[in-house]
Amino acid sequence: MQKKINISKVKCISFDLWLTLIAPNRQSHEARTALLSKELGVENNEEFSQLIRSVSKSLDVRAEETHENYSCADRINLLCDTLHIPRLAADELVRVSNLCQESIRNNQPTLLNPNTATILKSLKSQGYKLALISNTGYPEAPVMREILSNLGIAQLFDCLVFSSEVGRSKPSPAMFKRVAGKIGCNLNEILHIGDSIKADDDGARLAGSQAIHFDACGVHTTHAVAR
Repeated sequence: MQKKINISKVKCISFDLWLTLIAPNRQSHEARTALLSKELGVENNEEFSQLIRSVSKSLDVRAEETHENYSCADRINLLCDTLHIPRLAADELVRVSNLCQESIRNNQPTLLNPNTATILKSLKSQGYKLALISNTGYPEAPVMREILSNLGIAQLFDCLVFSSEVGRSKPSPAMFKRVAGKIGCNLNEILHIGDSIKADDDGARLAGSQAIHFDACGVHTTHAVAR
């Protein structure tokens, strides 16, 4: 049975990023596939493209279980292991990781809702503090900050929390504790909105916060905590 949101307790509303506020750019994956194909000496075809997706997804799933953060470099290393080819030397790994960041800069994601800025401004006008809590993967925190600024919403958040900076991933309570510390509120005064049951809903519950599950068909409340 779903619990009702205790809105009277809420001082901070936090949002997930991917598939809650922004949608990936298909061209970004295509550019990354071409880049990794060239740098790893692997044929650029649909099979390789799908392998990149599945390897990255496997680390996202692992992060939900271990609460560890898996960087762009971690994803490239696992891709090499899966292909049974030698991993890149440390300096080469840094170089290729940086090139991946650049490919994302050149193929930026888009807002899921063109009215996102208006919605965030409305929430701020009602006195809520706003936070963003996002796991990172190929795109890491510095690039995501640039992208959010380019989309015109970075300045609307009171804090931005990324797993590559915290060293932990949702559903780790550490991500929500970072927000509480930056905002200056209690964990049970945070209402989190995100599309992942495991990372967002369960993460909020583990931290003692409330949550609203967001999906493409609408929103519904889950794992609300009233303390």
